[in-house]
Amino acid sequence: MKLFIKNNTEDIITVLDSETEFLTKKNNEWELIDETHGLTMFTTNILNGEENELDLTNRLSQIKEKEIKVTIHYEYGNKSKEKSIIYTR
Repeated sequence: MKLFIKNNTEDIITVLDSETEFLTKKNNEWELIDETHGLTMFTTNILNGEENELDLTNRLSQIKEKEIKVTIHYEYGNKSKEKSIIYTR
């Protein structure tokens, strides 16, 4: 799965690639199964009007569950934010 992120704002959006979280459902609740937090921070800056691709294909292929919640962390306007999407096979 490739996630396309387009910046339609006047500011820079910084995607914190190394903070991406993967969750699956267990007993009807989302449970964290993997997070890419590490000692090294990987980020992607997306300038005004730009579009960037976040390729999650490799990591998602390693998870066997049918439904996966992916949470992307980013910074916009000096504030930390997050956006989650549900991936279903």
